[in-house]
Amino acid sequence: MTSSLKDQAARWVDQGGGAEALNDWLQASPEHRRAYDQIDQTMRDPALVEAMRLHDARPKVVGLRPQARAGAFTRPVRGWTPALAAALVAGLLLAGVLSAPPLRERLYPVAAPRSPLLVVTAPGQLRTITLSDGSRIHLNGDTRLSLAQQGGGRHARLIRGEALFDIRHDPERPFVLALDHGSLTDLGTTFNVSISGDQAAVQVYSGTVRLKGETGVATLNANQQADLTRGVVGSVSGFDAQAGDWRGGWIEARDWPLHRVVEALRRRSGVAIVVASPALESKRITGRVRLDTPREDLDALADLHGFVVRERSDGLVLTQGG
Repeated sequence: MTSSLKDQAARWVDQGGGAEALNDWLQASPEHRRAYDQIDQTMRDPALVEAMRLHDARPKVVGLRPQARAGAFTRPVRGWTPALAAALVAGLLLAGVLSAPPLRERLYPVAAPRSPLLVVTAPGQLRTITLSDGSRIHLNGDTRLSLAQQGGGRHARLIRGEALFDIRHDPERPFVLALDHGSLTDLGTTFNVSISGDQAAVQVYSGTVRLKGETGVATLNANQQADLTRGVVGSVSGFDAQAGDWRGGWIEARDWPLHRVVEALRRRSGVAIVVASPALESKRITGRVRLDTPREDLDALADLHGFVVRERSDGLVLTQGG
């Protein structure tokens, strides 16, 4: 990506110029779209504030400021040049500054953008996002989450993986979490959602959420859980919220299929684990499992349930015993 292209993209982001003209420029080349998206994302990133300080730019840029409605996004004040924005993007992306979540998240809370913002973690990587209203989202490993602001509300979509949501309730700005074939609406709560295959498991630690599928609706209170499977809301059951959650490094499996236990181990540890057969994947598991020692845990489960754990250069493989 050339310096000239980055400067053009910065000018479009900073000054606009009409939707039709912008669309023509974006359609002219895939490089144009990549450059625009890169600069636009940087403009929305609180790390820009720190970057300007580090580069001693003048005049100063102030941070992302909330509008009258909490959680709304505003750009930094004008006065800096598009060329400087382009230079910052080039330098900071090469240095890895903007890709480092700890820097970004300790500077300023994240305001839900009007266009979706994708947050991704790798297997074994944990991340916490603080929203501008004080809500916090804790992402487990191998997770994809998008955040957006729509119609005055707070919206997110859990695309893959697992996240624990500690949401500040605001009846005028509901927090809605979209899932495949369903959604959750926060009624002032802390809740966890874990996706495994075509099933999303929901556990409520405090407060209340409404789980809605293509078939069925359930209201879940603290210490209650339910699954959403291919759009169907399952029955509500109890669980012990005081036992903690995956952030403490343990899970409490209660009649879980083996593939769900494996998914939990893989997310937290980062170790690749393959279950060799569908029959083995569906084997039911109950017990307390430590998430950062997958080989030891699986060996213990193998002794109890009659399967074999084999180690390969790229991870672990589980096969039927005998």
